[in-house]
Amino acid sequence: MVGGELPEAERVQRAIEEEEFARGHIPPGSPPVEPRPAATICVARSTTHRFEVLLLERPLETRFAAGAHVFPGGTVDPEDSSAEAIDRVEGGPAGEPQAVFAALREAFEETGLLPAAADASSSALMAAQARRESLLDGSLTFVELLAESGVRLDASTVVYFSRWITPVEFSRRYDTRFFLARHTGGEPELTREHTAFAWLDPADALARFAAGRLPMLFPTRTTLELLDRFGSLDEVFHAFQGRMVKPILAELIFEAGRVRPAPVVLE
Repeated sequence: MVGGELPEAERVQRAIEEEEFARGHIPPGSPPVEPRPAATICVARSTTHRFEVLLLERPLETRFAAGAHVFPGGTVDPEDSSAEAIDRVEGGPAGEPQAVFAALREAFEETGLLPAAADASSSALMAAQARRESLLDGSLTFVELLAESGVRLDASTVVYFSRWITPVEFSRRYDTRFFLARHTGGEPELTREHTAFAWLDPADALARFAAGRLPMLFPTRTTLELLDRFGSLDEVFHAFQGRMVKPILAELIFEAGRVRPAPVVLE
């Protein structure tokens, strides 16, 4: 560190937190904004020692969460709730079909990873991958891509484990379902939305964050803290399979001119 300047990673983390917890406040006394449905998916794979999760690095020049390491995810689109979309998914958590479809769609858009059903042929998978650019440029929907290639999605190893709602003080709010999915093979192929990816053991990711080397959003860190309690991926899936998920309405603490998140412990 030279001349009192913060290391780059720590500077990025502070910028993320300032934006995450102090942006877009509604005027005092105003009614809360209705949160938009969203979905996030943590892709994980077993390793010799335990398991790793996939984290994507956002560009420093992006408007939201610049430089943060995140899971794939985004808002739930109207098409994600259509009968055609739901019919393309086999298995998955009960009661959240549109969010599951949205999470799998976002994973494919952002990483190219596609959890196809077991009966999908190699030619069908290649056809789906070949049409990904059309999906990204908006000339093709995910439902159309799946129908054209003849691919159905396998959500049998997807579990629903947390739900975060943006604090009421914000003018942009999201009601985000968090899912965990087993990695079914292949390495991510990123778009311009992210600059890099990493497979990390939750303990390693948290250690890097603590050392100021891995900036993350608050829900991402809390999710990794939850996953770090388990000794294997099988233990995680066993613990959350069919479990009821209670929504977390995130709260803010205002003190000494700073805004920070209230502590949350996922159960």
